[in-house]
Amino acid sequence: MVVVPISELSQYNNVAKVDSPFVESVLSNFIRYYNRIGFPDIDSDYIIDNLD
Repeated sequence: MVVVPISELSQYNNVAKVDSPFVESVLSNFIRYYNRIGFPDIDSDYIIDNLD
């Protein structure tokens, strides 16, 4: 994967377009993934050491 800065986008030609409803599906899945509730990365050794 390559990240292209917005300032360089004009140097490229469009060769395809993602059509609806596929666009909405990809966007919905991304939002669902990005906003999911996760579990914090717990340092169990630190917690065990500080229980005393």
